[in-house]
Amino acid sequence: MENSLEEISEYISIHKKNDESYSFKNMQLYFAICTDIDSILKHIRANLDLQLIKQPNMGHHREMLSKYFPIISSSEVFLNISNEKRVFQPFKPLSREGEAFEWWSAYDDIKHQRPENFYKANIKNLLNALAALHILNLIYAISLKKEYLCNYEDTLIQASALRSYPLLQFKNSGVMSYIGGHYYYACRLNSENIYRM
Repeated sequence: MENSLEEISEYISIHKKNDESYSFKNMQLYFAICTDIDSILKHIRANLDLQLIKQPNMGHHREMLSKYFPIISSSEVFLNISNEKRVFQPFKPLSREGEAFEWWSAYDDIKHQRPENFYKANIKNLLNALAALHILNLIYAISLKKEYLCNYEDTLIQASALRSYPLLQFKNSGVMSYIGGHYYYACRLNSENIYRM
């Protein structure tokens, strides 16, 4: 998905001035990201052994995130592309009761009434959704092992970074290398330095 964003950036510069730019290509990637978000949230629910809800919606997911992972409301994800460093907090509304995630509401609007809402498939919503997916991928990794949940914000999370360093990164994240030439993108959800003891 980051590769697709790089392709889009060849036509629309990823710059604050272009936040409202929208296109069919944006919409395709936006839909793919939000579909993954919906799927990963269901997997996180299952990993936490939460009561099975036949068709969980974003309200149910929001309750889960607020209860088990409230720190993500302050999580900052940095994007460095097109020489433009941007910061995103896609889950900031989590700390404010009843406030929707704007990027998810826009996705819902486009999905149900595309002609009237096509303009919401813009760069701003696309980038916030991608930042949300980045955070949720890390939450998913934590949810796989119950022993990580009690100290989830401090857990060092590592993901293979053999090909390239991700465009989206947490504050104080970095690449760790191990004997044998294995490289990992590493971060903590609390944004503390990965090398601290």
